[in-house]
Amino acid sequence: MRSHGVTNFPDPSGGAGGFNLNGTGIDPQAPAFQSAQETCLKLLPGGGPGAHPPGQAMAQALQISE
Repeated sequence: MRSHGVTNFPDPSGGAGGFNLNGTGIDPQAPAFQSAQETCLKLLPGGGPGAHPPGQAMAQALQISE
């Protein structure tokens, strides 16, 4: 994110690896953020949120449980 124009992007916080943008001054709707997020999304575990069609995780869990 930083190398793609969001210079004050925070380090991951907590054990969940999430990001807290509160108080950073980062606008998630800004064009620079949107562009960086699109570029970096593939680097998130599992491709990030929305990377899989809705229900796919449930379908995979059901398949494994059979």
